[in-house]
Amino acid sequence: MSSASRIARVLAGIERRPMLGLVALAVLAATQINPWWRAGPDSAAYLSIARSLASGEGLARFGSPNSFYAPGYSVLVAPLFWISVRPFLAISTMNWVTTLLLAIGVYRWIRRLLPDQAVLVAGLVMVNVAVLEARLSTLSELTFMTLLFWSAEPLALAVYGSGRRLWAAGALATVIVAILTAVRYPGALLLASLWILLVGLAVRRSISWVRAAALVVGVSLPVIALATAMIAHDQAMAEKAGNPRLTYTRYFRRAAESASHQMLEGLRLRISEVGRLIVPGMYKSYARKGQWLNINMLIYLPAFTAVLLGWWRMVRFRMDPVLWLFPFYLGLYIVWPYDQATRYMMPLLPLLWMCVLTVLRAWRRVRKGLPGVVAGLLAAHFVVATVYWVPWLRDARAQDANWVVVDEFAAVVGPKEPSGAFVGNPGPMQWMFALAVDRLWPAYDAIERVPPGGRWVIVSALTPPLPGYVVRREVGQFRLLERMFPVRPSSPDQASDFGGYQEVLAVHAEGSIEAEKLAIYRSYDSKSAYDYAKWVVGITD
Repeated sequence: MSSASRIARVLAGIERRPMLGLVALAVLAATQINPWWRAGPDSAAYLSIARSLASGEGLARFGSPNSFYAPGYSVLVAPLFWISVRPFLAISTMNWVTTLLLAIGVYRWIRRLLPDQAVLVAGLVMVNVAVLEARLSTLSELTFMTLLFWSAEPLALAVYGSGRRLWAAGALATVIVAILTAVRYPGALLLASLWILLVGLAVRRSISWVRAAALVVGVSLPVIALATAMIAHDQAMAEKAGNPRLTYTRYFRRAAESASHQMLEGLRLRISEVGRLIVPGMYKSYARKGQWLNINMLIYLPAFTAVLLGWWRMVRFRMDPVLWLFPFYLGLYIVWPYDQATRYMMPLLPLLWMCVLTVLRAWRRVRKGLPGVVAGLLAAHFVVATVYWVPWLRDARAQDANWVVVDEFAAVVGPKEPSGAFVGNPGPMQWMFALAVDRLWPAYDAIERVPPGGRWVIVSALTPPLPGYVVRREVGQFRLLERMFPVRPSSPDQASDFGGYQEVLAVHAEGSIEAEKLAIYRSYDSKSAYDYAKWVVGITD
């Protein structure tokens, strides 16, 4: 027996025993359960909202009523704050359970479309470095992806089923899509794919127009109502917090660019994301804004083309709701030209692989050895993910040591203190401290840039003595300074302006916000200068 035949027999045996694959994945993923948190702006914001919900304060983010993010993921995490003030181990365990649910959901979806290689393709998805990073993070993508592929079967049953099963599936699909939309707003785009399927079936007279209309209304109205309510609440709270532009739904146009240039950049980013997801070893290979001639695009363009060709071949024969999500989802993120590594396209990774494999299956020279090709890709992605995970573990442990510094400084500053800033590059500690005091402190590259309205400043321990400041605490590599002259405290909402604009700048690099941020700082400067002048001449309130 040839080696190719042996490999084929082994792979066929794996396909016949999907439970063994799930158990192997469960054991492998369990090794990644850990009590450490890799802090970042988005993850800190999700946890702040979750803690506010757990404490009964409602949808508050770092003391501001403007939550900015879709609340679904924070709602799911909130009960874990009843267990611990820093429930990182519980969140990691929850991510492990979510990973197993994702594997089952992806396997069931692939089995309906490509039954002879469902286990291998599901494994190919689960060992991807982007999925690993999502599993190790406190972000919404893993939950969104899991809900998306668990919605596929009830949506398909609602479209193609009959009798009581049809309406039960429709009710379940409505609930899942509503939760999906609450986790990330693009989940509502599944409604568009549902409408296309129902209208297509009604035109072909496979179902009646009455049934199609009933399903459209029954599934769509609750989801649309929920999405509308969340967006309206987000915009109202942004107005209340004094940040009317600080909502995701108001960032569809960049004032400094033409619409065509904006969409061209969005297309470049999405092509790059697809290539970085499916080509082993390319996860961290990307270009700067507008670099269409970057050498990486020679790899990404063929990969993206294969996805488009495979999608077109699949939808001609398979009317699946998740398949029809692809053009709407892709279109949204072409219009939304922001770069979040691979986070935007990662939820569609199973669909991307299905499209690529559909093209490979149509290639006669590859078709017979396709299981071996998939197994080779799986092995390559597993190696890349392992290489990525080792330094992640090291960095997470190193960052965990900063909690000693954070706790010491937070004890001096007190909770919910809005009047402070970092100088230099604090890195993850900025977001760890924000979570500790439930307020965002912006970072500046020099002490001269810190607005006079701030009372506290955290600097490197190597910083020489600064006039006008006194050292209140020094721990490890950081030093907590306090201004020597009295300052007028800022309100929590004003403080959220600093953090809110800082966050948008960090996440979206939105140039038009910079001018507004500087205008706010200038207004604080004048008020604080007035306080300082009174202090100099001895006037007290």
